[in-house]
Amino acid sequence: MFSYWLGSSSFLFAYLANYAYLSEIFSLNLVQGLLGLRCPLKHLGGTPKEDIMRKTLSMVLATLVFVVVGASQAIAMSFQFDSSASYVSETTDPGLVMDWRNIPFSTEEFDLEVGDSYNFVFGSIATTEESINQDDLTALAVTAYFEFILPDELGGTLSGSVQGMSYFWGAVQGWSLEWNNPATLYFGPHDSGMVTIELADLSHFGLFDPDNGFPTYVDIDGIITYSTAPTPEPGTLLLLGAGLGALCFARRRRRDA
Repeated sequence: MFSYWLGSSSFLFAYLANYAYLSEIFSLNLVQGLLGLRCPLKHLGGTPKEDIMRKTLSMVLATLVFVVVGASQAIAMSFQFDSSASYVSETTDPGLVMDWRNIPFSTEEFDLEVGDSYNFVFGSIATTEESINQDDLTALAVTAYFEFILPDELGGTLSGSVQGMSYFWGAVQGWSLEWNNPATLYFGPHDSGMVTIELADLSHFGLFDPDNGFPTYVDIDGIITYSTAPTPEPGTLLLLGAGLGALCFARRRRRDA
């Protein structure tokens, strides 16, 4: 959490520094309007005392921006998997035939703050092979597809591989599934938000056939970590500031009248 606050503050400081000269008058007028001040500081000239007061008020405004934006980044974000569009690709002959189903599947909505993680179940998987043959010993590529309802623009994939195994002249047979963890998914303005997803590696064995006569589905456990919150658009911040400034200016004019 601290590292994210530090990164966000650095970004905002660099952005405000680039526009400090152009926004100095606006910052002053905004703070004056909020505090109800009537001192004549609405120009860049003036006495040294006025210059110090003007810069102090500008620094106060910048600090307020840091606090407001930083607090908004710390708010928990809601996530929810879309079970109808999330799945693991199935494999066919030649090679080990694997079947995936979305039962059980974690579909409830959950909230995360930056740095938090959530454990979930990404369906279950089994082989429909009655025995492990020579062609089943070759690793086949599989892909996990992630789609979300919340936030709706979040989605991505994770690659892995599955293969059959046979030991002691076929007395012990089974299969293994390995993932190339983790998957990194981006969302938000300019893909500034980020989550990572990891799925657990699996293996399953039976006597003389991989599933002891019938398919045994094994749950795929996963964990999602909320790594980085999306950064607000600089233009959005400027529009918000301009609106506040206009309101304060109108309030001052009504007072003067």
